[in-house]
Amino acid sequence: MSLGRFLATLYAVVFLALSAFAGISFMQTYQQLTNLQMQESESRQRLQVAEQELKEQERMLAQLRCDPQYVESMIRRKLGYAKQGETVFRFRE
Repeated sequence: MSLGRFLATLYAVVFLALSAFAGISFMQTYQQLTNLQMQESESRQRLQVAEQELKEQERMLAQLRCDPQYVESMIRRKLGYAKQGETVFRFRE
């Protein structure tokens, strides 16, 4: 085997090894990217749900501050209070 042929074979083997290493590294990086994109999507969904809940709570707070009828209905519903002379019936669910 001549020296030129040996060097060409050596270069080809080194090139193939480096290509395989780069390919494996690329696949791992791509898998990490895919995982991060899934996490981002899930986080965005959780954020959207949390923002909706916050809006609902802000709406309820505004009503509690400004609407006496709403306050009364919440007290009756949540705490089971009644006005004098009224009877409260509780049913098991």
